[in-house]
Amino acid sequence: MWNNNGAGAYADFLGPISVESKSLKATLATSGLPKLRHNWKMSATTTLWRPVGQPELDLIEASGWSAFPPRLDWQPIFYPVLNEAYATRIASEWNTKDAENGNVGYVLHFEVETEFLAKYPVQIVGDAQCQELWVPAEELDEFNKHIIGPIEVASEWRDS
Repeated sequence: MWNNNGAGAYADFLGPISVESKSLKATLATSGLPKLRHNWKMSATTTLWRPVGQPELDLIEASGWSAFPPRLDWQPIFYPVLNEAYATRIASEWNTKDAENGNVGYVLHFEVETEFLAKYPVQIVGDAQCQELWVPAEELDEFNKHIIGPIEVASEWRDS
């Protein structure tokens, strides 16, 4: 994925582009597409997942789908999960039963620079599928800076 906050659309428009391509800027300059606001660089990214309720989703939307909100005083860690199945389990089985979450659960997915994530060991909190990263609340602002592209809703779950 391109690390320039949304230039993935350029890559899709132009087709496959070699990382070594020295004509990339020239190609973009003559493409008629808007100029980039950031320097081009490639970063390996990791897809992470996050189950959230309605209040947290509203705050993420208010950020322009670009950041997770600060943790509450009683939440010492931010825990993105490593697979959609685990996030779905939390959103569908827990969030939908919680009135404070609006009895709705959303599964979000987003990309984070892999190199940045290396400092957070994978935590297994149940069966092998239950894999999380534990990001201390005081590091969430820095974590948000390493999100590449938008945070997106993958699915929605409601209490039946």
